[in-house]
Amino acid sequence: MRSLVILAVLIGTASNDGRPLWVDEAQAFAGNGRLRADLFRPEQIDLVDDYFRAVERDVHPAVPGRPCRMEMGAPIFENEPPRARTFDAMVSRSLTILTGRVTGLQQGFYRGSPGTLLRVAVAERLKDFGRLASSAEIHVFLSAARMQTTRGLLCVDDGVSVPMPAVGDRIAVFSESMPQDDRHELLPIDARMGLFVERSGKLALPRSMASTMAATPSTLSALVDLVRENPGVSDLVEPPGVSPPPLR
Repeated sequence: MRSLVILAVLIGTASNDGRPLWVDEAQAFAGNGRLRADLFRPEQIDLVDDYFRAVERDVHPAVPGRPCRMEMGAPIFENEPPRARTFDAMVSRSLTILTGRVTGLQQGFYRGSPGTLLRVAVAERLKDFGRLASSAEIHVFLSAARMQTTRGLLCVDDGVSVPMPAVGDRIAVFSESMPQDDRHELLPIDARMGLFVERSGKLALPRSMASTMAATPSTLSALVDLVRENPGVSDLVEPPGVSPPPLR
């Protein structure tokens, strides 16, 4: 029932063009297998159509153990900042850094782009300049999903190098974006760099960040210590096109 709560909260949260900011995969597709025209812009529908046409044209044999013949890349949103290249830069430029436990997940479309929405019970807020709601649970969007549709499998992968989070995992999230929903509870992240996953006591680090860290943490607690000791944790970098939030 908790997944239905997420849907009820976010399906009615409109983006600037009046369409929902988040659409669950169960609501996204029409009977013909295409995205619904009342929920998505024409260019968003065309992008998914182009993906399935490319899959149909692919003549390469399927690879055993790999259900996806090809992947959609990560979306590029308006005013998206350039990617941080080092751990220090990521700590400095992030507006929000938090840890928590994954309590639910569902696939769907955020701002018309496919991916997965995590429900996270917040444990610690290490950096809190991003106007994220003070709720005990928030939602985190990442551009990775495997959606089964009537036209086949829709695969999305933005280069995430850590395990896909599962319910019960502890995670750390770094985000340079502000929430776009009216409840300020939905936080998009670049999971190529801004997602760390602890499972069974072992911490998985993004490949792009591991080589730039002064020390390699093996647990989430060790990562938290590195963030707290980093001078960039007190930096407030204004996102492109967005006025900086008031300091709290």
